[in-house]
Amino acid sequence: MDDVTLNIYIISRLTHGFYARELSRLGISMAQFPYVMAVIERDGISQEKLSRLLRMGKSTTATVIKELVNKGLITREVDEKDRRNFKLHASPEAVALKPEIEAVVAHCNRLITENISDPEKFCGLLAEVRNNAERELGGKCIEI
Repeated sequence: MDDVTLNIYIISRLTHGFYARELSRLGISMAQFPYVMAVIERDGISQEKLSRLLRMGKSTTATVIKELVNKGLITREVDEKDRRNFKLHASPEAVALKPEIEAVVAHCNRLITENISDPEKFCGLLAEVRNNAERELGGKCIEI
């Protein structure tokens, strides 16, 4: 494995572990938090659009949304324009978690960029790497 992909892999594993530990005290998992945040920020988003946004397969999204509905964090309603689709809404409990989730994300970001002279430039470079990966490697969603 070359240095770029090895570093991305290790950063991913370490940040996932950090998020899993910190988010568990909020009652959500590492897998659930991006869904919660996306629905809070995009009220009424369809499950299909949510899958595309998060680059996840439809069955994975359906499973996670079902868990979040059971926890009372997300509600689903049939989309009147396309009855095969569901619109997703964040519950007041989910909205109340947003500042705490954002604090966990900000803390992680501070920790991993601590000795970087220009964190904004670094984030821009990471965005370029992500864009390249999505363009060149992300043709289809992969079920995880």
